[in-house]
Amino acid sequence: MYFSSRQIRKKKHFSRILDLGCGSGILSIAAAKLWKTRVFAADIDPEAIRVTSYNVKLNGVSHLVSSIPSSTNPLSSTRDHGPYDLIVANILTVPLITMSQTLLTQLLPQGIIVVSGFLTKDGNRLLNAFCSRHTKVLYKKTRDGWMVIALKNSRNLQNYT
Repeated sequence: MYFSSRQIRKKKHFSRILDLGCGSGILSIAAAKLWKTRVFAADIDPEAIRVTSYNVKLNGVSHLVSSIPSSTNPLSSTRDHGPYDLIVANILTVPLITMSQTLLTQLLPQGIIVVSGFLTKDGNRLLNAFCSRHTKVLYKKTRDGWMVIALKNSRNLQNYT
């Protein structure tokens, strides 16, 4: 996943992060070390959870990162730990689109969601799925045919339901 953590880090400190589709756990580890905060790493692949748990321990952030095995619906297991002020989701286009509105309901007001793992040609489909009157595109970047999009939940606490 390619995104500028510098851009996000300048914006705020995060206290509850979800790494959806954690794979090897690299984003969870980086987030835990960068913001020294709680990270929930979820994946539907049991091997990804095993590898993430191993890498988290190896990198000394076991006290900050929890690996969450998921069934076919990764959001069912992460809902109890939310809402989140940062969600990173590095998964395929169709699952991202399918989960887009549910993911946004788990994002705190003023929270940020960074989605990646999809081809540049699918960027407009993803934007259409995630954009609503309560989101603002922070940036879109492409690299080697892949795309990343960062969005901010523009709801404020008074409007949050």
